[in-house]
Amino acid sequence: MVVAATSVNTVIIVAAVLVSVSYAVTAYVIAAMTNAQRRREAADESAHRQRLADLASQQTNMLISTNETISARTAADAAAIEGKLDIVRGLVDSGLTAAKQSELEAITRDLATKHELVELRRSGGHEVDDRLLASIEATERRRQELEAEIKVRKAADETARLEAEAQVALKRARGG
Repeated sequence: MVVAATSVNTVIIVAAVLVSVSYAVTAYVIAAMTNAQRRREAADESAHRQRLADLASQQTNMLISTNETISARTAADAAAIEGKLDIVRGLVDSGLTAAKQSELEAITRDLATKHELVELRRSGGHEVDDRLLASIEATERRRQELEAEIKVRKAADETARLEAEAQVALKRARGG
């Protein structure tokens, strides 16, 4: 009976060792599988991040390219608009100069008429009204102001015309 008890104890010990070993192997296998799964997930996450980085890089490059295209178009459009505005300014300035010239001619005629009226009154023995003389003085001041303004405008118009001709010549020289 001692032999039978020893073999039962041995069987129990062997069974206990087998159970312990199987638990250890199972724990090792589970740990290995978990580690492998984590490595796959890390690799997948890394690949996903790389794809996102590549996509962000592509979109950034497209945005930069689009911005450069828009900037180039905007600069070209601004230059064209500026040129057209210069033409419009020139036309407005020329029109205003012509209007001032017409006003000067009308004032000059008005002054001549007023001077003739003064001469007629004096030659007819009539007294010249102080309001008429004051009007002649005011009109003469306005005539002088207009002459000075027109002189400045004509100089500015000539400068603008020469600048426009220089820009056209430069554009032609560049092949545009």
